[in-house]
Amino acid sequence: TSKYTLISRSSVPTGFIGFAGNKGGVGIRFRFYETDIRFINSHSASGDG
Repeated sequence: TSKYTLISRSSVPTGFIGFAGNKGGVGIRFRFYETDIRFINSHSASGDG
């Protein structure tokens, strides 16, 4: 069987009018054997967060 299962990804554009791809976030999730692993990255406007 595969060591990797439950692979999924998502992205959210939040740039100009929610359309431009210059701001937003992405995530990926997978299971390696019995461990859930998730990576999240985002790029916010200056001064946010």
